[in-house]
Amino acid sequence: MNIKSRYSIWAAGLSLTITAVVGCSSAVSSSGMHPQHAHQGLSKNTPQTHKANVLQISTDWPNFGNNLWQNHLSPLRISQSFNMQLLYSQNLGNGGENESFPIEVGGVLYVTTMRDRVLALDASTGNVMWEFSPQLHLLQGIPTINRGVAVGQGKVFLLTADDRLVALSQQTGQLLYQVSVANESKGYFESMSPLYVDGKVFVGSAGGDEGVRGFEACYLASNGQLLWRRYTVPKRGEGWLPASGQHGGGAVWNIPAYNPQGGQLFFGTGNPSPDFYGVSRLGPDPMTDAVVSVNATTGKVNWYRQEVKHDLWDYDVASPPMLFPVQGKLAVGEAGKDGQWYEWYAANGQPVFSPVAFVKEQHRPPGAQPTLEWPGSDGGANYGPSAYDPIQQTVLISGINGPEYVKAGPTHHTSYRVDDGTSASPAPAGDWTGTLTSIRVNDGRIEWQRKLSTPAIGGVTTTMGGVAFFGEANGMLYAVNMKNGQTLWQYDAHIPVASAPIVYKLDGQIRVTYVLGQSASLQGLFPYLGKTKVLTFQIKARHATGAT
Repeated sequence: MNIKSRYSIWAAGLSLTITAVVGCSSAVSSSGMHPQHAHQGLSKNTPQTHKANVLQISTDWPNFGNNLWQNHLSPLRISQSFNMQLLYSQNLGNGGENESFPIEVGGVLYVTTMRDRVLALDASTGNVMWEFSPQLHLLQGIPTINRGVAVGQGKVFLLTADDRLVALSQQTGQLLYQVSVANESKGYFESMSPLYVDGKVFVGSAGGDEGVRGFEACYLASNGQLLWRRYTVPKRGEGWLPASGQHGGGAVWNIPAYNPQGGQLFFGTGNPSPDFYGVSRLGPDPMTDAVVSVNATTGKVNWYRQEVKHDLWDYDVASPPMLFPVQGKLAVGEAGKDGQWYEWYAANGQPVFSPVAFVKEQHRPPGAQPTLEWPGSDGGANYGPSAYDPIQQTVLISGINGPEYVKAGPTHHTSYRVDDGTSASPAPAGDWTGTLTSIRVNDGRIEWQRKLSTPAIGGVTTTMGGVAFFGEANGMLYAVNMKNGQTLWQYDAHIPVASAPIVYKLDGQIRVTYVLGQSASLQGLFPYLGKTKVLTFQIKARHATGAT
């Protein structure tokens, strides 16, 4: 029998009720998401009714960020005095790289590899229940990056590097259908986890650095029918884009956030191209380096807010936007690659406060001679998610503090070649470190900042119990006190961490699962070519409960 418990969190007059669904057979309902049927023989999700001001977060982890607000929060409470016992380690293969953000539904873990292989694992043992390996048809120069899957309607949804939306049976992994979402021959590829909501699947487009037109698109989950597509840059010869040249940008690199009340979808866009050379794309390049709000049913733009005008440093909005209450209203926040935390009111895009820096800042327009820029184009906050703390009313941001030498000039662009506008090269690896920063969502004040010896590019995960989890590029895994950043637990996995862990309850016990492997962005600085793995820990504490 499922037990519901509620946390009432007041934010300047707004009562946000967080409904935690707990019990050995966890029901999963996340911000209005339709019930998803678990693997045969495991628990089935039960429909949940919800009010407009109720955000349902699960003791499973059914979504990239647990809930559709994408604030990477678990409702589970963990005692500040605990131990972590390693339950199992499952090999995913060689090659060194993995950026998969796992999900867990009804006792089944779903993970991916960089070449789009999907594995369903028994979350109790780590044993493989089924796997699917797509036949990729990659043109020269197309990268392979995969950050996870979505689950809904009894299906597992996958985006492949060669631009296909694939639907698999959640029970068996059997291919149900696949549809093309973009034209690979123009330089498009896919890197993000798709988002499933209410019978729809939302996908973005990678490849903005190759000069393609970025977009967000919506498909019918039942059969893959395209419902709408919203481009983020104009056609060539219109607006700010010249008629000649392979220019464009505005890629959608990561998963959007969704608010059921009003059906708003929020996604981030990448830099314009050429990357570092702005002479051939004069003007502010609107809707690039931006957070965009659209109507989820039609794709019509509600508003957009640009973080970096006329970007010359490759400062994409790469980290997923997330939603949370602020001063009686709903807000959307995002940690940019420019090293600034941004916040706007979700209804109209008006800023809550001025941007707040969380890494070293040193910018000047690049020219023919190399200039040293802080942060570099892989710095600030990359694709890893920030996370919300509703008790302290703060966000935790994993920052990348690293410099890069940049020079800019005209270049000849051809297909599959990054439209750089000359070159960028990172400074030595020893100069690349990390930060973990706690920022108050009401006024932008920094509560504390912790220095990290290497970047935690994969992001961070918070819990209701005041414990946050993350991992670094050097292979260290951490649990920290969310009030002050002090270490509560650490573990040397000897494998880099390039995604945020998940925290969930199974068989009456709290589990933490990490997917290990190096980020493609950091291979040059912190090379790793060994095995990639899934590690699952069980929390042993005097007082560990599901939710109170």
